Amino acid sequence: MHCNGNNGFDSCKRYVFTNGCCNPCQPCGTPNFPPSCPPGPTGPQGMPGPVGPTGPTGPTGPTGTPGAGLETVGDFTPGTPYARGAMVYYNGALYQANVDNPTGTPGTSPDFNLVTVTGPTGPTGPTGVTGSTGAEGPTGPTGPTGPTGPEGPTGPTGATGTEGVTGPTGPTGATGAEGATGPTGPTGPAVPLNALYAVNTGSQTLSSTGDPATFTTNEVEEGTAITHSPSSSDIELTEPGTYRITYSAVATNASGTGNVGLELQEDGTAIDGSESSGKVNNTSDPTPLGASVLVTVPGTATITLNATENNTTLNSAGITVQKLD
Repeated sequence: MHCNGNNGFDSCKRYVFTNGCCNPCQPCGTPNFPPSCPPGPTGPQGMPGPVGPTGPTGPTGPTGTPGAGLETVGDFTPGTPYARGAMVYYNGALYQANVDNPTGTPGTSPDFNLVTVTGPTGPTGPTGVTGSTGAEGPTGPTGPTGPTGPEGPTGPTGATGTEGVTGPTGPTGATGAEGATGPTGPTGPAVPLNALYAVNTGSQTLSSTGDPATFTTNEVEEGTAITHSPSSSDIELTEPGTYRITYSAVATNASGTGNVGLELQEDGTAIDGSESSGKVNNTSDPTPLGASVLVTVPGTATITLNATENNTTLNSAGITVQKLD
């Protein structure tokens, strides 16, 4: 049974049951469910209500750990095992390694990606306005006295007075300028040539320290001040004077390896500055030896070339002696 044609709803919008338990078409205000009536079934769920307003924003979360900045990026160093993602500077640009242990150099190797390029320097800004002049500072202390100025020109000669007592002698004046060079004098007589060049192109072994080298051939022998007998070791200086003595040789060590050396001697005494030595590291390795000295002989002397090491073998030995005065 329906009341008011509302399909079970009265004008109070109450559902009226007509199951024989309740009076049909109960007026408004009448309880719909007397104690003797059982509850009816649950009605269908109504439509969702409108969305409520957005709630307030929650508090800000804690700040995360700062990441690495570009201040930690260094210049590219060849051979460094960079990890993938590492950043480096190269030729003014920033690059990132895209593999572990990249090879090559940034800009040419596919193992690096270009990140940034340094832009050109911007133009210089305009000059600022000149500020106003500050107040004048206090006067500084007086500087030291400057040097005495040059003497002024001599005044005109006064009238001759009465001759006075002779004064003390004045200081000596400055030395005058050097005069012009005179003409070249005549050429003096030529110094006679006294020279010796002796050689030994073969091989000779100086077994012990102090052994003299021999020279088999006199290639040049001029004058009477220097004499040498072929195949002997002694070179005789027969006149007093100054002599230039130069020697050279190619040496090896007769035992295979070791030191080799030579020196000039005057009457059995070593001549300072004439020693030449070397070290042979491999069998038959050649070591060049040589020296040049000046000696002054007050009378006569015997010159020899002597070994300073044992087992010194010489090849192509030569000696030159020339009297200079």
